[in-house]
Amino acid sequence: MKTLLFFIVMTTLHAMAFSASANSLSLPKPEETRANLAEFAKTFDLTSEQHQEMVKIIDSSTRKRDRLLKKFRISLESSRKVRLNFREKHELLTTMKKISDNQEYQLSRVLNEDQMSSWKSIIKDIQEAFKERLFNIIG
Repeated sequence: MKTLLFFIVMTTLHAMAFSASANSLSLPKPEETRANLAEFAKTFDLTSEQHQEMVKIIDSSTRKRDRLLKKFRISLESSRKVRLNFREKHELLTTMKKISDNQEYQLSRVLNEDQMSSWKSIIKDIQEAFKERLFNIIG
């Protein structure tokens, strides 16, 4: 039963994060993210406190990522390429990694080992597609 629920949550998260077009990444709206996190919480038996903390962590990471992309004039919804010099690319990618690592660390302090493992499985493909889209934009 949990395997089926895991598949449903995983499919939902993928569907919410990406449009059908390989050239377009449609990021979820905050209310969609919260709804999907609520489904994750229900499926993987998160306590109310775990769910609330998870929402705070994801919201914070998303805001940091969005500010960083805006700083470098990057819009994931646009097909417009952005030219960055080596230093800018390095800063962008290094900071993105720090945001991701910090999110993972914070979540690991909230979720138990099984919940964290499930979360990593779900988010892995989404992160890879995000990176691919970002590299298409910055060249």
